Amino acid sequence: MRHPLTLAIFALLASAPVLAAQQYEILPGTRVRVVAPGRFPVRVEGHLIEPYSGDAGTLVIATSGGSVRVPSTSVAQLELYQGRSRGRGALRGFLIGAPLGIAFALATKNDRNQGASSSSDSISVSTYAAGGVVVFGGIGALIGGAIGVERWIPVAGPSRVSVVPLRRGVRAGLVYSLR
Repeated sequence: MRHPLTLAIFALLASAPVLAAQQYEILPGTRVRVVAPGRFPVRVEGHLIEPYSGDAGTLVIATSGGSVRVPSTSVAQLELYQGRSRGRGALRGFLIGAPLGIAFALATKNDRNQGASSSSDSISVSTYAAGGVVVFGGIGALIGGAIGVERWIPVAGPSRVSVVPLRRGVRAGLVYSLR
């Protein structure tokens, strides 16, 4: 094996048609999100009206403003809705609530200790901030867990293999992508 790079290039070129032949079908009623920069300035979200298989077809999406037809050639990104994640929502809620708890604790710390008769009765700043993190972070986690976070998974487009000339002579590089 004197030329491992040559063998790797041939292996990738040989696998491209096989990977491109792996097809999928998205059934009607599936909630999708589409980015088509040439057709729409913003992301389009809705439910499929007709089945879509990823080949040279058209996505027909029912949106709140009516139905939209998007040619598959103009689709830059296609994502499928996978429900809501309660765990990620709780984490997001905690990450929002915890800094608010620290800010609240630091803002009200001096007011809390004014009535203390001695320094042993006063609460340290770190203890008070930790209490704020627990209380506000816990409230945020409960709210975030109840609301949840939407989960979207991208659908891989067709694979592409390109041979790209490099600088200095007749060398060539290989670009392989699964859009």
